[in-house]
This record gives sequence, structure tokens and C-alpha cells, in this order.
Amino acid sequence: MSTSSRLVDEFRKFADVSRGLLANLQEETPLASFRDFVDHAEDLLQQAVAKQLPHIRKRLACLQTWLLPEKCDLLQVAGLSYVENSYTELIAWCLDPKTDIAAALACQRSLLAIFGVPDFGDRKVPAQPRTQFVTFVKAIPDLVLQYDNLLVVVEAKTGTGEHETPTGENQTVAYPKAVRSTLGLPENFATVMVYLTPDRSSPAAAAAVAVSYLEIAIAFAAGLQAVVLNEDVKTLYKLVITHLATCAVQPQPDVRGLCRLLREDAAARAQIVTHTINLMSFLLLVPEEAAR
Repeated sequence: MSTSSRLVDEFRKFADVSRGLLANLQEETPLASFRDFVDHAEDLLQQAVAKQLPHIRKRLACLQTWLLPEKCDLLQVAGLSYVENSYTELIAWCLDPKTDIAAALACQRSLLAIFGVPDFGDRKVPAQPRTQFVTFVKAIPDLVLQYDNLLVVVEAKTGTGEHETPTGENQTVAYPKAVRSTLGLPENFATVMVYLTPDRSSPAAAAAVAVSYLEIAIAFAAGLQAVVLNEDVKTLYKLVITHLATCAVQPQPDVRGLCRLLREDAAARAQIVTHTINLMSFLLLVPEEAAR
């Protein structure tokens, strides 16, 4: 069921309950106090959203030039909607030096920044992404990037939550040590465990980094801003970025609508009121504290 359908269903439930309450209202019911509370709550919400507008504008400014004008669900066309491995392969293609070495390096730098590794150091060559990496203990993370002094392990989800691995531990707990052991790396080797989901769900491992597909799309768009690509490759990157930003997230904000809105005066009270749900959906997937 889509997010909009769920919202409609929840509102109908609310309305049904409200009818019963209204039938029992007495004249002395303090409706004026309740309305005052709602007004104050609305003001607080608008103020909170308004403070986030510079962050939202910055992220969308990176994204909007890489969005195709129409929704393009690549995986639905291929009959692979919400198949985890397919999403991982699209991301790996963007990171692969064989696609374009300059683009791969730029995307990897930008990706590490949102993973909390803003210092890319002197790395001049992008890592070769490895998907469906089979470890000695049969734990299989979706994506692995190995650098000289850093290991990145990504577990991607599209519709399910974490589950136990053959070791009995949850995926974000078991995968870092399983990958290090398989690669012959020491236990203290710097490792970033990433939990990638449509709704930015929290991972079981406290040290793991929660990321949404929308954040990945924005990271790629930001990294590619200064990269010169031939038009064919650029179009392919746009296809992937558009898919990740518009077809792989829940709740699904209207990013094109927000791009149009923020080119205008989104600080106006009426604009924030009208677009609060859309703006809040965006912030759930791309919170300000995640922008490093």
C-alpha cells in the first residue's frame, strides 16, 4: 500500500472516532482551549520546518539538475521492483571505475562523506565495488568497498528488516567482522557498517550508519557536479539517480515539487503550511545532522 493510501486510511479511522466523540460533546467542553493548542502546535511545527529550509535547499540544489523530468522506475520495467540485489547493482554501477573512473571516484568521495568519512585522504583511485560478498561464515553483505585504510560494508534493504546471520547475530553486527576475517584484515581495521533502507530505519548495531536511498541519490548528484561526462554516460547516471530519489524511498516526498517550491519563496507561512507533509517526509530521509 502506498504512503498516500495509508494516510487516507488513517485519516478515515480518525474521522470515524471523532464522530463518536463529537456526539458526546457537552456544551462546556473546552474546544477553545483545544483550538488554541492546535494553533500553537502548528506554529511550532512551521518554525521547526522553516529552520530546516536552508539544509533542504542545499540538498535539492545538488539533486535537481540530475533528475529526469518524469518518474522512471527502471526496476519496475524489468520486473525487479524492490529486489534488493538489483538496487545494489545500480549503486555499484555508479561506483565502478569501469563505468567512468572520474565519476566513480567523485561518487565514492561523496558517499564516504555521508557515511561519516569526510576525509578521503590521498586516495586517487576508486575502490572496486564488490556485490553479494560471500564471507567464510556464509554471511553475505550486499556491497563491499575496500581501501588501503578503510573498509565499507553495506547492507541494503527494500522491504524487509534485519535478520540473523548463520552466526546468530543480526546482519549489521555480524558483517563487519565477517568481511574483515574473509579479507584477512585485522580486527582493529577501520570499518564503516552502513544500513541502507527506503525509510532510513535504525540498524541493530549501534555503530552502524543509517542511510536512505534518497541520501545516496543526493550524494551521487553532489559528487558528479564537477565531473565532465559524455552525454550517454551522464544520461545513465541521471536514470539511476532519478530512480533512487523517486522510486526507492518511503515515505516518498515529491522531490520535483520541492525543487520547484524552493526556487520560489518557501519561507512564507502559507507555503510551509501547504507543503509541511512533503517537507517533513524529506527531512525524515535526509536529516540535517546526516549532512556532513
